[in-house]
Amino acid sequence: MTRAQRQQARRTAQRQRRAYQQQLLQQRSATTRKRRQRTNATAFGLKGATEFSCDPQLSNPVAVIEMFRRFAPAACLELMRATSPDRLPGQAGAPRMDGSWGLIFFAHILTGNPDWQRWYNEAQSSPIWEVCGFPQRPSWATTYRRFCELEAPRYVAAFEHASTRFVRLAARNVPHAFDFVHIDGTPAHSHSRLEHACPDAAYCASRTGRATRTVARASDDVVSDERHKRSAAPEPDDPDLPPDDQPPLPAPPRAGAAAPAAARVAPNNKVYKLTDEQARDIGLVDWRRSRYFTFGPDGHIMRSRDKQVGIRVYDNTGRGGKKKVWIGGYFLPAISD
Repeated sequence: MTRAQRQQARRTAQRQRRAYQQQLLQQRSATTRKRRQRTNATAFGLKGATEFSCDPQLSNPVAVIEMFRRFAPAACLELMRATSPDRLPGQAGAPRMDGSWGLIFFAHILTGNPDWQRWYNEAQSSPIWEVCGFPQRPSWATTYRRFCELEAPRYVAAFEHASTRFVRLAARNVPHAFDFVHIDGTPAHSHSRLEHACPDAAYCASRTGRATRTVARASDDVVSDERHKRSAAPEPDDPDLPPDDQPPLPAPPRAGAAAPAAARVAPNNKVYKLTDEQARDIGLVDWRRSRYFTFGPDGHIMRSRDKQVGIRVYDNTGRGGKKKVWIGGYFLPAISD
């Protein structure tokens, strides 16, 4: 290339670079104008709306319970009734002491301390017991039993119903409260294991694939690598297609009955979650407290003793070749902007 050609190529590259920079500046200006227009049209702020920790009254559980009983007596009474089990006439056992365990559990949640015994020790001289209607501070053993009792689904629903009343109250009084809502998913690992749970030897022999006693848990590195790999993959042709689309699981045979030979297929990594009805029909006796899965439609029955979880399977290629699973779930809070 001659000197004149090199100078011409350099000038051409400079013109192209200036044109690109000019185009980029125009795009940024247009985006800024749109953002500014949209912000001016829709933005709405309510100062101090979520600064609960900065409020001295709302940071004091005793003050919150007193305000709850004084300014929302209907909601307070409904929560107390819904979290106090009724003792049937003639039922054995000593009568419970006066006081609302629902309110005292609410006061414990307000402190943000997840350790029950530590909170109990710190609240020994607190007036919270009298505010919640207790004539004296109960023993730690009684407090532990009552707190465990309040984690049952029926009592959890009572707390959720009480909180919904205040959410509706905010929606009625603040017109822009729920104009914009986003959902943020946070994964939560479960400490349960995935273990083999075929009901009997005949049923196990009718399944495809190799039976394994337990399936190893996937490490955080494996989960992170897989998540980044999926994020870098191209978008699907149909954006409305569910990510784990799968056909319905055929009705599995009962315990002691072999599956038809024509119905047996090679095992795969597709996870099927058994419903309570399917687990009961198979003959799995612990279906009320455990969650059951199969790898493929004709795979072995696997059990997790945590009924509220789901699982995701990882091939673990390059790390020994064994199948690993992530066991847990996602918290999906809906947050108003």
